[in-house]
Amino acid sequence: MDTKKVLIGTAAGTITSFIAGFLIFGFALKDWMTENLASKEPPEFHWVIISHVLFAFLVTYIFIKWAGISTLTAGLKAGALIGFFVCLGYNFVNLGSTELFTGGISAAIIDALGGTIIWAAGGAGVGWALGKSN
Repeated sequence: MDTKKVLIGTAAGTITSFIAGFLIFGFALKDWMTENLASKEPPEFHWVIISHVLFAFLVTYIFIKWAGISTLTAGLKAGALIGFFVCLGYNFVNLGSTELFTGGISAAIIDALGGTIIWAAGGAGVGWALGKSN
């Protein structure tokens, strides 16, 4: 696997998903988050950044190794699909085993939809970067 492509894809996915995450959960849904999730105030951003790097690496790896994705549109679609199932599955585990979602199942679903948009943005960034790095 081409290390340069992995680094470029991971960087692009990290940046785009982090920005999308800030816009969705840090801005648009900030009050909703406070009401429906057990959130830290203030957030510990080093963990948030690490999570975006890990997600972006995973998407980059999948796109390069298995899917052959190297366009913004294909990356957006694949990122959204992967993100929806990862987020919803993870949220259902948390719903059944933690007190994270104080707003119940609707909070878990809304959170997963927000996560889907973040993964879509990250996937779009990865796909675009991989297409430019050819």
